[in-house]
Amino acid sequence: MLDGPAIVAAAHAVRVSTAIESVQDLPEAAEALKRIASKNLDMNAREPSQGKDALWELELFSFFHRHGASPRPVDPPDIVIEFGHGDYGIACKKIYKEPGVDGQMRKGCRQLVPFNGAGLVALNIDDLVPPDGLLVLPSTAAVSEALAGFCTDFVARHKQTLDGYIQGGRCDGVLISTSMVAAIGSSRVRHNNVTEHVIYAQGASRNALQRLSALNKCLTNRGT
Repeated sequence: MLDGPAIVAAAHAVRVSTAIESVQDLPEAAEALKRIASKNLDMNAREPSQGKDALWELELFSFFHRHGASPRPVDPPDIVIEFGHGDYGIACKKIYKEPGVDGQMRKGCRQLVPFNGAGLVALNIDDLVPPDGLLVLPSTAAVSEALAGFCTDFVARHKQTLDGYIQGGRCDGVLISTSMVAAIGSSRVRHNNVTEHVIYAQGASRNALQRLSALNKCLTNRGT
């Protein structure tokens, strides 16, 4: 029988293979796939990795693709999507340490300059949750609530920083995302990779909120 760390490692392997399979037929994902194949992907190591950066971009690309937001890789920012409001920028950044938030927000907003701030800085905070982490909860809803809590706690810790960029019109808002392995009591599949996204946009302009409302409608009405 696998112990906790072995279960997490196996689930991480499934996560990587799932991400690759979801976009392997999309030419637009080729560059990210090359980085995943050649760089470190140890998700328990709390250190910067181009491989983990690429996996984050790939997973977000796949997420938007599943929901019909027509993503395509564009540099800058990282991803451009379309949901009825023209080209919309997504700057993907991973947070490896709490003090790095302002620097990553600054870089992300700089990448959104060609879009006049019409876009999101997407922050992945996987490396801020406990390494070898395994959530043991009775339902998928409980797991989603726990992961959303990690995201909202992150917002609370960095609210002043995030507000400065949003209220300054340098981005519409911030998408915060994290994934963990969960043992869900009610699931037929005992161990699952679960991801939760939270969009924070307090103090955003009226135009920004209109764009985010349209994006939310796109993400809600399409895909799984």
